[in-house]
Amino acid sequence: MSSAAHDLISMSLLQPLRRAYRLARPSLRPAALASGEGLRFREQAAGWPLEQRREWMLDRLREMVRRAWWTTPYYKALFDEVGFDPR
Repeated sequence: MSSAAHDLISMSLLQPLRRAYRLARPSLRPAALASGEGLRFREQAAGWPLEQRREWMLDRLREMVRRAWWTTPYYKALFDEVGFDPR
């Protein structure tokens, strides 16, 4: 099979079938939907200016640090020990 034929079959038949299968299975649906949302977000964010990307990353980092402080005793103790308050 030629490379072009392989690509055509893969892109126009096999990938859509795999996605339909993942969406049809209740146990696989959340991951399939999240994957699609992630791809759409990355396509949108690819056009962002550098400063906007940096701001988004910093916001996400702040969220993760706050969540770690609130939900994980280890990180709460560690941050408190060094005097870091993520609020």
